[in-house]
Amino acid sequence: MDTNGSCLRRTVGGVLSALCLSLMLGCLDRELKPVHPCLVSGVAQQVDINNIDKVDLLFVIDNSSSMEDKQANLRRHVPQLVQTLVTGTRRPDDPEPFPPVHDLHIAVVDSDMGLPGVTGIPGCIGHGHDGIFQNRSQPSLENPVCDATYPRFLSYNARDASSPSAAKIAQDFGCIANVGAMGCGFEQQLEAGLKSLWPSTDPRIQFMAFDGTPERLGRGDRENAGFLRVDPLRRSSLLVIIMLSDEDDGSTPENELYLPPQFLPPNTWVEPSTQRDLNLRALVGRNRDHLYDVQRYVQGFKALRPGQEDLVVFAAITGVPVDLVDAQARSRVDFKDPASRDAYYDGILADPRMQHVPDGAPSPGQNVLPACQTSFGRGYPGRRYVEVAKGFGANSAV
Repeated sequence: MDTNGSCLRRTVGGVLSALCLSLMLGCLDRELKPVHPCLVSGVAQQVDINNIDKVDLLFVIDNSSSMEDKQANLRRHVPQLVQTLVTGTRRPDDPEPFPPVHDLHIAVVDSDMGLPGVTGIPGCIGHGHDGIFQNRSQPSLENPVCDATYPRFLSYNARDASSPSAAKIAQDFGCIANVGAMGCGFEQQLEAGLKSLWPSTDPRIQFMAFDGTPERLGRGDRENAGFLRVDPLRRSSLLVIIMLSDEDDGSTPENELYLPPQFLPPNTWVEPSTQRDLNLRALVGRNRDHLYDVQRYVQGFKALRPGQEDLVVFAAITGVPVDLVDAQARSRVDFKDPASRDAYYDGILADPRMQHVPDGAPSPGQNVLPACQTSFGRGYPGRRYVEVAKGFGANSAV
């Protein structure tokens, strides 16, 4: 019997189940009862069970102008997520509890990477917040009481008497997760998440630089040092990356993609149909070829756990039609079988509602048609998040 593998499967599955409990409060406009089908397991490797009660949980939150309602919804339900993680139960009578998380780090990074070298776009200045964890004190209706300052990431340890309580951590998260909706409208969520974690000492992945500045370096061992725990001798922590965005990722190494129409050079490669409509720039036609390949993020996030890639989980709260990802849809998938998983994600990506179809609004105000619309607002097709999730196989949720 694979006791060690089973323990990790239950830990990963339990964390994904807790995340799905929160994911269902996003685009899924229905009752919370059918949570159990979202329990995902399928990690089959033989593993050492030491230290798998540690979780490093990173939220990448879109802070563009359409995100206020989605951010508020996240803040309302994080206490439930934290409680589930630290108790190992989804409800008091949970028939299948999972190993509780005794040691938890939580960090927040927003999607604002600025637009180095591009001028004339409000809110897109320089490198933006550039993958640095957010620690500003920002009260909200959901969290009216906040501390004066916060560390770059929050820490909870059930075995440490001096540790803040789980309830305090959940409250503090609400304060740092209130990232606002004034960030650059050309969101680079995947790039922000990767840069926030990647070590500056590893040149395998580099980031956009401007005017000779050293921003080719990651932030993981600089401003954000200490969040990600790596132990080469024992099991490292479980790294969980959660994307919250109502629009697709637009991470690119070529900022010409976002130049205002008056600044586009002659004979530009930018698609003619998108030259006046900045909202369409990262979504339509050959422009998509100028985004980073999603394998940069599948491989990059996994490389943060060398030799322990099973300790990385990717989840996205994003625009996907409800019926493609609800309990009934998931019940038809064998998540332990790669072919079945791939068919599930390919089916999501092939659905007509997941295509970037311009909505026909008068130029230059066009957007694409939404993939879902509920009382929480609209979600536009999050194709790149689904593609990354597919690359994570059983260790993913959308």
